Amino acid sequence: MVCGGVEARLSVLAEAEIVAAPPGSAFVVMTHDHGQDFLLARQALLRGDGAYVGMIGSKSKRAAFAGWMKRHGAGRSREETKKLLGGLTCPIGGGKLRDKRPQVIAALVAAEILVHTVGRCETGAGAGREKAGECRRSAGAEPGLEAGPDMAELPPGPDMQGMGEEF
Repeated sequence: MVCGGVEARLSVLAEAEIVAAPPGSAFVVMTHDHGQDFLLARQALLRGDGAYVGMIGSKSKRAAFAGWMKRHGAGRSREETKKLLGGLTCPIGGGKLRDKRPQVIAALVAAEILVHTVGRCETGAGAGREKAGECRRSAGAEPGLEAGPDMAELPPGPDMQGMGEEF
């Protein structure tokens, strides 16, 4: 589903989605399994070109992930692993507002993503490339927002049935 330049994807092969995503994408990792979260977050961080990498969880999950990355960080040095971990937002939607309501966390995560993506082509990592066509946008998207291929043709997955346009 594409809405305002933002694309939500449900996939049984999340690893493939991470690999295929365009540079400057935002990755929000939130599965049912900590181990899978760790693998996906590591893959998104190792890309090195994501505008935002966030993982659902607590401060203790972040600490567990940091320990796991030190052991399984793809052969990186301690300094490189530390730098990679600096690119991870976990817990997502945390900030200074300590509200556990899902709708509040969702709004805070959306705000975090906007902070990391809006204006990226004009002032950030993609500055000056917009004219060369390297900064991709969906039709009608706000300047600076990047999106992947249009997936609007796909039917909603079982978790999105009946959620309508508000999702």
